[in-house]
Amino acid sequence: MRSSAIQWLFFKIRNVPLLLLTLFFATQALAQLSGTKTIGSGGTYASFTDAVTALTSQGVNGAVTFNVITGVYTEQITIGQISGVSAVNTITFQSQTGVAANVTLQFTPTSSNNYVVWLNQADYITFQNMTFNVSSSTSYGDIIRLDGDANNNRFMNNVFNGYGPTSSSNHIHIYCNADSLDNTTISGNTFMNNGYGIYLVGVNSSVLSSGLQITNNTFTGQGWGGVYLNYQDAPMVNGNTITGAGQRGIELDNCNNDLQLHWRYGSSHTTRATCQQLRLWERQYHGGH
Repeated sequence: MRSSAIQWLFFKIRNVPLLLLTLFFATQALAQLSGTKTIGSGGTYASFTDAVTALTSQGVNGAVTFNVITGVYTEQITIGQISGVSAVNTITFQSQTGVAANVTLQFTPTSSNNYVVWLNQADYITFQNMTFNVSSSTSYGDIIRLDGDANNNRFMNNVFNGYGPTSSSNHIHIYCNADSLDNTTISGNTFMNNGYGIYLVGVNSSVLSSGLQITNNTFTGQGWGGVYLNYQDAPMVNGNTITGAGQRGIELDNCNNDLQLHWRYGSSHTTRATCQQLRLWERQYHGGH
């Protein structure tokens, strides 16, 4: 009996290092992401899809920046809730060179999946210094879709190449319909063609989205309108240049509580607003009203 007990104890002790080694590699394989990664041939991840898969399965424990290697990426990606994100632990996708023309993310959307990038309950995501392209998508051409209370997301200094010009509501650069979005920033981007540049609708008049900033963007050739907003609390729409909008440059409905609006027009179209406490700065008209 004593011999058997000794043999059993020896077996357990002998296998402790193996058990620890197994646990170590399992932990490493699922380690949360932080720091700088690369996307592209020879990078940390070969594609946006691979990077998003890692984010989804592992989460983050620090800020993560994905520098995208120069190239054209034909992908459709969905980013959902990511464990560990916060105002400090943000996630950024950006051109490695800092030049938007060097990285293009493109796809041909369909009726059931009308988007290139879908942020569904995703928070603290930034896309900057990139090009998004749906210029060949004749039937459907939304680029960014926001759903599921996606908050604190930013789109900075990108180029959005749409189809058209077209007045189709199936072609929108940045789109949300009947959902709560807080603290969305859209700044320094160039929007070309498509039916709408930005179309963001909150839940209802009792549940207004807040913290929206649309600043210093350029809108050209939208078949219907540059910006449409509804059910927003005190949005800031400043310093944008709109040229060639087919119907309306900016249309704001139910945008209340100290709205800030400052725009530049490059051609003839109208603006419609149903708001409270409207602020206007330096309306500049060039052949329009």
